[in-house]
Amino acid sequence: MVVKIAIARGRALSKVDNTGGTMVAISGCDESNIRDHIAAVSFLGTQTGMPVADLHLAAFNSPADIGVSGPEAQVDLLRTYIETWVDGVAARKLRVSTAVHSPFIEPCQETYRAELKTIFDHYESAGAGPFVPKVPTMSTVTADFRDGKEYTIDYLWQNLRQPVLFCRAIENLVEKYGQYTAFVEISPHPVLSQVKVLHLPNDAFD
Repeated sequence: MVVKIAIARGRALSKVDNTGGTMVAISGCDESNIRDHIAAVSFLGTQTGMPVADLHLAAFNSPADIGVSGPEAQVDLLRTYIETWVDGVAARKLRVSTAVHSPFIEPCQETYRAELKTIFDHYESAGAGPFVPKVPTMSTVTADFRDGKEYTIDYLWQNLRQPVLFCRAIENLVEKYGQYTAFVEISPHPVLSQVKVLHLPNDAFD
């Protein structure tokens, strides 16, 4: 079922692939300052005659590592602005062709939900479900444990559309299991293990 959902997700995103959306990863800057930089870029856009479109905070990987999604022209303007005017902050454009976790993907919602319904109906007719985690599962959509909460079509859409609350999720895991909790990243292209999520005391690992 999980593989079928992953395929459905990719097929749905193909509807908005290469339609002008992209992402940039900003490191060394907190949420408040990034919002200020986005406001500055929007103002610059109006002064240069560039159509102003919204940029969206898409992934909170750490307090100072945040992904931004939006139209490529605006993303490029934000990256250039930070590289030119903001000291101590890095802006790295991601090699993606879709501005995920933002309103940019709304056009694929109907397709994705339809494919998910087909998948859910198939497994439910076979007697599977409800689809509730059997082990403690932390959600990066809500930054809460999904204890007793069923996976639904609505939830899977929010997983694609809403910002990724990775940092808050990790902090809540450490709060529950302790500061010596070990994390293992399993991914085709591991990136999250490199970010500094928590501000632990200096003697945390003594």
